[in-house]
Amino acid sequence: MPISFLKDIKSKQNQEIVKLLFRSNLDEHIQGLYLFNSKLVQSRHLLFNDGFPALILMPSAEHRSNVQIDDENFPVGAAWLCGGLMKRVFWEPGATSGEILIIQFQPFSFFDLFNLNPEIFTSKPVHDFCEITGNVFKSFITAFYNCVDLKQKVNLIESFISNRRPNQTYPHLLKEGIRYIQDKQGDLSVKELSFALGLNLSYKWWERTFKRHLGMSPQRYIQSQRFLYTYIELDTSPKKELIEVALNNGYCDMNHLVKNFREYTGEPPRTFFRKY
Repeated sequence: MPISFLKDIKSKQNQEIVKLLFRSNLDEHIQGLYLFNSKLVQSRHLLFNDGFPALILMPSAEHRSNVQIDDENFPVGAAWLCGGLMKRVFWEPGATSGEILIIQFQPFSFFDLFNLNPEIFTSKPVHDFCEITGNVFKSFITAFYNCVDLKQKVNLIESFISNRRPNQTYPHLLKEGIRYIQDKQGDLSVKELSFALGLNLSYKWWERTFKRHLGMSPQRYIQSQRFLYTYIELDTSPKKELIEVALNNGYCDMNHLVKNFREYTGEPPRTFFRKY
């Protein structure tokens, strides 16, 4: 989703973002349900994934926009998915008005809910929803845009997920690991993760489990969390020196931060924030 949305979710500062309530028994499948005013995205936006795959539902069924991945453009419709490791991915939303509804899914169940391979986001982190899902899912999108109000939309989402939710269970240790990585904002290693949880698990176990359920390695996931919180600090504290931000977020020096920032955005921090 737009990284500015993620920033506002994490910081809880933007009053124009509404976190919607949903049935508590769906916590295993839904990380969050959010409503954003489309006026917040009237220009080009950097996209990012914080580990929770997202379904973005634009205000109108007729909406069309473009996603740029490494300078190549891809069209997406009113409903699109994003996930996996996202670097240098930008969204051109086009003209729109109304509310954007975003569903963030628990990564453990997301791929089972939609019958998708976790590696689907490896080469292309953004997909038009209806192009990669079957007729059942297309019917869901049609029904969503036929709803007359927000309450109907939320009820539809809850019913749809309740009827499709997988019966299988997911590794408790993986859930704990993801929670701990987020609490530490990516400032740790895989070895430190195992130690902090009081476990004697090998890197291979973490790698195999992360790739199976999230579609990326634990090291990639940790790095993405560190970048996200670095981005948030740079955006919310523009007067801070880069070296201070770097040390706050576990980088060894300023050059390390700048290099990492370029990997995700294509530009150094100061240049990026002057433009966006």
